[in-house]
Amino acid sequence: MIVFSQTATDSIKCVDVKFLRLVAKDLVRGDSCSAQLELSKKEVSVLKEQVLKQELIISTYKSNELVYMEQIAQEIEKNITLNDMLLEHKEELDKQRKRNLKTGIGSAVFVAILAIFL
Repeated sequence: MIVFSQTATDSIKCVDVKFLRLVAKDLVRGDSCSAQLELSKKEVSVLKEQVLKQELIISTYKSNELVYMEQIAQEIEKNITLNDMLLEHKEELDKQRKRNLKTGIGSAVFVAILAIFL
């Protein structure tokens, strides 16, 4: 087995050029893999940050949705109360109109009877 060292240069060994090319190719691949691994780690970190931001946005929208739903429920309740009050006032107004109509008819009959006798 042949061992390569960058510090021990006291003995020289002859090695086939094809083998050295394979070694060089392997070293380049290792460097490329290391660089790719670092890039991948950075990408994962960026993606994690994006996911956290998106989760924050989603939770904000969900809390806003709850607030809006409560506001809608309050407005619906308010509308129901106002509609009930409107119906009560309408009924009172109808009763008042009937009374006024009866009073008006009674007054017209009284005036007609006075006109006949006078």
